[in-house]
Amino acid sequence: MTDWFGAVSAYARDVTVSQRGEVRKCRAFIQPLSVTGPERERVPTPAGAVDERRYLIIAAPDAFDGEDGGEVVCAERRYELLRCELMGGGSHWEGLLRIKAGDCDA
Repeated sequence: MTDWFGAVSAYARDVTVSQRGEVRKCRAFIQPLSVTGPERERVPTPAGAVDERRYLIIAAPDAFDGEDGGEVVCAERRYELLRCELMGGGSHWEGLLRIKAGDCDA
């Protein structure tokens, strides 16, 4: 197993993961994910705007319990964990998030 996440974790953000009553603090990268296919709106977003329906999370190997579902909190923003998968021979998790209902800036 390559510890590439350990090498870049200094650049990640602190997050709190809650799954099935267990809470973990770890480091992760979260970024908006482009939506393609039928989900994509026909109306373009304004210049400089970001489509915030889905987010990619890349997290430390100890971040998740291996099951989909749960909550991720980063910088006071709450996300719902839709799915996650252990990657790179166990070096990190990759997952799909969406903003948790009722936690929008708008």
